[in-house]
Amino acid sequence: GLAFRHGETRAMVLEGVSIVRATVGFSAGGGLLIDGASPTIQNCVLAWDSAPGVVVGIGGGALCANGSPRFDGCTIASNSAEDGGDGVYCAAGSHVEFVNTVIWGNCGDDVLVADNATAILSCCVYGTLFGSGAVTLDRSVQTDPRFCDAVICDIGPAEPSRFRVHGESPCLPANNECGALIGALGIGCPPESSPDIG
Repeated sequence: GLAFRHGETRAMVLEGVSIVRATVGFSAGGGLLIDGASPTIQNCVLAWDSAPGVVVGIGGGALCANGSPRFDGCTIASNSAEDGGDGVYCAAGSHVEFVNTVIWGNCGDDVLVADNATAILSCCVYGTLFGSGAVTLDRSVQTDPRFCDAVICDIGPAEPSRFRVHGESPCLPANNECGALIGALGIGCPPESSPDIG
């Protein structure tokens, strides 16, 4: 994946990138390693990334430590980590902000917030939150985003378009309280049909 370790600020924007099947070589941050930096990650997909735990495996999709990164309009799904934070691991000293982001369907913890770390989820769709750090939820919902062709911890074809959503998805502006597109990808399949019970 990519690493931000040199004091990057929010002015450093990573936009419109899909990081898929990235594996960290020794310990943490399969898709993204953010340590001592505060970049903006915007409209990106982190999927099928892993931290297998050769030393300690944390932050399959992303590891955030000692900084204040912002994830805006991202999709973080189907990532894995041997020791926690399969989607995102917010380590001690981090203050991570998620806005209009889907964090769902990872292989364990979607977000793990460690002691002395904080996470703010504004207008997000998420699955599981773990840890003893501070979490603030603002108009965020714990629900299935209704991806078109992807399931929890799916190891199928690494094609980010699988994370487009059904017409009934809570990620679409008409279907959520924020009136915003949540996630990096929009609609990609029609509303799910109801069975004919006539």
